Amino acid sequence: MDSMNRKQFLALAALAGMAAPGCLEAKGSSRKVIVVGAGMAGLVAATRLKQAGMEVEILEAGNRVGGRMWTDTSLGMALDLGAAWVHGAGEKNPLTSLVKKLSIPVLETDADSLALYSDGEEISDELYEEIDENTEDLYSSGRNLKRRARLNDTMEEVLEEMPDDLSKTVRQGVRWNFASDVEIELSADARELSLKYWDEDYAFDGPEWLLKTGFVAVARHLAQGLMIRTNTTVSRIRKTANQVEVHTNAGQLQADFVVVTCSVGVLQSGAIRFEPGLSQERQEALSRIKMGTMKKIALSFPRAFWPSVHRMGDLRDGPTLEFWNLQPLTGKPALVALTQGAFARELERGHEKGAKEVAMEHLRSMFGKVPDPIGMIRTKWHSDPLFRGSYSIVASGSSIGDFETMAEQDDDRVFLAGEACNARYPGTLHGAYLSGVSVAKSILELV
Repeated sequence: MDSMNRKQFLALAALAGMAAPGCLEAKGSSRKVIVVGAGMAGLVAATRLKQAGMEVEILEAGNRVGGRMWTDTSLGMALDLGAAWVHGAGEKNPLTSLVKKLSIPVLETDADSLALYSDGEEISDELYEEIDENTEDLYSSGRNLKRRARLNDTMEEVLEEMPDDLSKTVRQGVRWNFASDVEIELSADARELSLKYWDEDYAFDGPEWLLKTGFVAVARHLAQGLMIRTNTTVSRIRKTANQVEVHTNAGQLQADFVVVTCSVGVLQSGAIRFEPGLSQERQEALSRIKMGTMKKIALSFPRAFWPSVHRMGDLRDGPTLEFWNLQPLTGKPALVALTQGAFARELERGHEKGAKEVAMEHLRSMFGKVPDPIGMIRTKWHSDPLFRGSYSIVASGSSIGDFETMAEQDDDRVFLAGEACNARYPGTLHGAYLSGVSVAKSILELV
């Protein structure tokens, strides 16, 4: 260990996860860090900093840990109403090793296990093939449009490339595929999404996993041993000569460093005042990024009336609902419907009964007479003041560069972290994880 002293080695070991908590120290171990938000980025940053010997306290505005990791059990099964998938569960995804370490059972989902219905009947193999061929043609046209796209161009231009001579069912099938692959996945409508920066993010290789216990197991594991104050809202973060003041509904706190992991929606709302304010570059980037809205409507039934596929949909004009079969995951007859954008926000504003009626109308169109659900739960991420949306999107008028700006650490005491602070993996849980690692590293390099 000639080129590195013991404290440097242990701090680096903490970042690499090489040593156990309680066996670490860092230069300036008396330094205090306040982390705002107990979601993935906040929990990871706090864990890394605490392992390195720093005093860490998390302030969480809600009454639980996890943030947009939210596992609900009110229907008698574990349902992830926020982050649900480990996308690309290969060895390079940090979530993969975490899930394996915790021995969480998983379901490997198969997007090709699909049943689409038209006029109450599953479509023929020939129609599946024709729909898939035309979907690929549409994406090819979209990639050509992308090459010459301007900053404000939207993904709606891709839909305009759909040929006029397609049969009604094929057109509806292509539109359903586009909604599933692009709009629902990105939690926004085509008219909200950037064409110029479509598909610019990176992805890990590997299968897609759902966790049978839900992500609550991950959140609780990461929260172990951390000092977390729930129901504590932050209104003001003020830099003084040597420290940072954090003003909360429970009083004023002081720290050497502050890590803010609130969503883009919360930052844009002005709920937290920064003194001095964020840099001009970061404010401009923040103004251009948008929050998408993903809505989930989970329904439990007395019996399963659908085929043993992973996902299903009804081909029709109008808003798309994508149904995922939860029975292989939970062992109970249940479905979850996904939809996005303006329609998702409209459903949020309406009564709970309206969301149920929309989902059941689709299911009855697909399967005829079906039993009424015995339970339902729906999400309302957009209207929740603690989140103001599901996750960030590269909106029309914004760029990947805006996410790079959000990720840059341009302050030596106040830091931002979260899924919108990762330009390679924006809008993802693994992006939030890696952002938490990065901000912890930045702080440790300063002490």
